[in-house]
Amino acid sequence: MWIIGVLSCRPVIKAQIREDVDVILDRHEAFLKRHIGGQRATLKFLADPSHFDFLGRDLFDCDLSGATLFGCNLSNAKLRNANLFAADLCSTIIEKTDFHRHYVANATAIRGCSRL
Repeated sequence: MWIIGVLSCRPVIKAQIREDVDVILDRHEAFLKRHIGGQRATLKFLADPSHFDFLGRDLFDCDLSGATLFGCNLSNAKLRNANLFAADLCSTIIEKTDFHRHYVANATAIRGCSRL
């Protein structure tokens, strides 16, 4: 199982453990706060998330196009302005998730998501 993520215009990063995605998201949150070392996260085509926990993460303006988010916990996450084009959101937990101004064309139906 491979996780594929891209940081800005950098090469594709491949990893087998969720800690690498956490590092990408930590850098993204640092970018949003304008901290040194921060980089905008692009998790295009994130594959096999193995039920990642994005609980409370700030994913503002993050590109998740084509990502498989099946079974992920997106509760209290901030997906404002996020690109979810063709993303698989089935069985995601979206309790109190901020989807303000997001883009979800061709995404797998949100109706299969859990709201607890």
